[in-house]
Amino acid sequence: MSERDQYIEKAKAKVDEAEANSRIAYQKQRDEAETRLKGIRAASDDA
Repeated sequence: MSERDQYIEKAKAKVDEAEANSRIAYQKQRDEAETRLKGIRAASDDA
């Protein structure tokens, strides 16, 4: 494998890791928003 190929593989791995981290962060934010929305709905049902 040439140096260029190694560089490309490393770059691809970094991109894959960044995408995975972005998906995790998105899911966490989505879960938090859903939890807050459930709380708001419960509060409005009690009102």
